[in-house]
Amino acid sequence: QNTPGASPPVVVSSDDSGLVDALKLTAAVAVPGRDRDLDQPLANLTQFQSVQSGTVRINGVDIAIDVQTDSLAAVLDRINQAQQDATATYTTSPERVLLAAVDAGIDLSVDDGGTGLFAALGIASGSYRAEVQGDRRRAAAVTEAVQQVSRGLNEFFVRDRSDTVIDSFARQLDAVLSGSLSADASYGLRLGFDNANRFDVDARGLSRALQFNEGAARSLLVGANQGTSVGLVGSLLNTVDQAIRSLDGLIGSQSGAVDLYA
Repeated sequence: QNTPGASPPVVVSSDDSGLVDALKLTAAVAVPGRDRDLDQPLANLTQFQSVQSGTVRINGVDIAIDVQTDSLAAVLDRINQAQQDATATYTTSPERVLLAAVDAGIDLSVDDGGTGLFAALGIASGSYRAEVQGDRRRAAAVTEAVQQVSRGLNEFFVRDRSDTVIDSFARQLDAVLSGSLSADASYGLRLGFDNANRFDVDARGLSRALQFNEGAARSLLVGANQGTSVGLVGSLLNTVDQAIRSLDGLIGSQSGAVDLYA
């Protein structure tokens, strides 16, 4: 039968076609069926005997469970319905439950609220920090773009650094770079003017940061928190724009930098 549970029993009657007899089911013995463990109430399963009814929390979202009526399948479905940042899936080979963030860059916070549910599933309560490995080709492309900026700055500064206005502009850029990088020393990147007044880019360090700490590298370059910080690119753009406006004041023209990220 296609009904969860061992009852009601399967009853065969009123067969005037002869099919049941032909299949030799007339004298068949009915054996009660059994739900798969995934569909049984948690209280019926040995693995969940220590689990108590209550509320679990995933990334700040509460999910209520009742061990007397809720099956594991129902709990997982409830998690997926309630969650925006995480998913819960059941695998058969091997049999286990997997909790995962919907985005590789999202941290995961798990708290069983004293129910013991996650412990029974072999999942430790606590916070799991996202570890992202970015695409190597994309990291290389971004690094090359930064290096192109570096080469352009060097062509400009090496030729004209003797000019006091240009030298002042270079010092402003160096200050912006130092401030951006000192905000989080964990980047371990070298970007700035070296002793020969050349703009230097640590291409290898930047590429590795983009691959293995993509979120941090993105925050460094373009800012974080939906625009509350502008990042290194925005800081450089603002500095360039201010320098152009200063030059405008000297030569009496009006111009400015175009924000390609707007």
